[in-house]
Amino acid sequence: MWSDGIVLPKTSSDQTPAERNIFIMDAKSNPKNAPLTMGSVAMIRDKHKLIYYLGHDGLDNWFEMYEVINDPEELDNLYSASNTLAGDLKVELLAAIDEANKPYLTN
Repeated sequence: MWSDGIVLPKTSSDQTPAERNIFIMDAKSNPKNAPLTMGSVAMIRDKHKLIYYLGHDGLDNWFEMYEVINDPEELDNLYSASNTLAGDLKVELLAAIDEANKPYLTN
């Protein structure tokens, strides 16, 4: 069995940050063989985590961003439309979702 990933920091002596984005997804309510329209997707880059909620009542197209090193309990939401880093992460996350949805979209 193959899996893409890296050893988690607590289980490894290597404490260097990943040189790529790490994605986490919860989409239990989304149909299995369909584009992602309901769930949550998080992307971690360096010390920041951007979370995107889609298809939820009251949280559709909702973003949150945290600095996971200094705020491990995710209490201080840093996301705002004027935050340049949040905007950059948002563009990357949405592009990754669009890429993952491509096989399920008809032309």
